[in-house]
Amino acid sequence: QLCKRVAAELSTVLKSDLELFDYRPRDTLLLIIDRNDDPVTPLLTPWTYQAMLHELVGLDRNTLHIKGEPSTVVAPPPSSSSSAAAEKDKPAEPEGYVFSQKDDAFFEENMYHNWGDLCGNVKKYVDHCKRVMNIDRSTATIEEVKQFMQKLPQTKSLTGFVTKHATVVSHLSNIIKERHLLEVSELEQNMVVEVDQSAHWSRLKELSGSGYLDTNDLLRLCILFNLRYEKTASPSRTDELLSCLLYTSDAADEEDSVDLGGRRIIKKKKNDRQRKGSIQVRQRM
Repeated sequence: QLCKRVAAELSTVLKSDLELFDYRPRDTLLLIIDRNDDPVTPLLTPWTYQAMLHELVGLDRNTLHIKGEPSTVVAPPPSSSSSAAAEKDKPAEPEGYVFSQKDDAFFEENMYHNWGDLCGNVKKYVDHCKRVMNIDRSTATIEEVKQFMQKLPQTKSLTGFVTKHATVVSHLSNIIKERHLLEVSELEQNMVVEVDQSAHWSRLKELSGSGYLDTNDLLRLCILFNLRYEKTASPSRTDELLSCLLYTSDAADEEDSVDLGGRRIIKKKKNDRQRKGSIQVRQRM
């Protein structure tokens, strides 16, 4: 039954975009692998809505917090005690955005959609909200105003959902641009589906030397290259790319560092106080 369901769902997906899936079925083999035996998929950049929320920002109990977002301050009840005054002066915690498919129809419909479809659906969602809110009060009849007021609670709820998803998608878009994830993901996909070690190594070195690649993204690319082309017993070519991300505890104590493309590179220096410290990866937050 499970195999039949997978086959049916796959057939629906293939028929949904004939231009994208324009290859002959006999040339394609679908492998379903248990996640415990699949080290590659967790290393790939996700491009569906729910997965991007988890990977790029982080969901805590279905709640997403965006740094820099204004928080709602709830004033405490009046009190003459000093503790109440101190509580009033305490900065409020950001409430965040709650994502639950039970209470959010848009999220339920789009949580598994890819980035391109998601952006298009958000635009349609915003346009729908504009049409619902569009009422010319100077020329509206009493009946039109009455109908608008009756829908006001639902309208407020709609605008809240639209604002949430438009804000979050805009934030995700900024992350994609800042981390150059389109370029990173292109190399990831090429390494997974193609065999061209020379071209992939050249592109990996190019991205590494660009200075704008995030540390975690460079590490994932190096691991993918190692899994794809290198043998366990042989030295890895990626060592030269990863060595710039490493520092010793002695160097960290010296605080002698230089910042390159979002990565804090700690230069090693000889010190009379020799300590044994494990090599760590330090990323500027």
